Amino acid sequence: MMEDMYVATRWASCGACGWGGDVDIDIVYYYDIEIGEWVCAECQAVNEYCNETAWDRADEQHDTMKEGV
Repeated sequence: MMEDMYVATRWASCGACGWGGDVDIDIVYYYDIEIGEWVCAECQAVNEYCNETAWDRADEQHDTMKEGV
């Protein structure tokens, strides 16, 4: 059950060589998780990307509550 697919620029670091930077990742958004793979520009290793977006929304809610106080 996929909810959405899109390309997004995300900061990521390579597990093989340690390179880090912004990369364009083909993302599958499934419930509250972004999942994708990307190829390192330095060493060509394939890396996985995973981001639980529920934490982002929790941070936004916390900030909104702080502003209301």
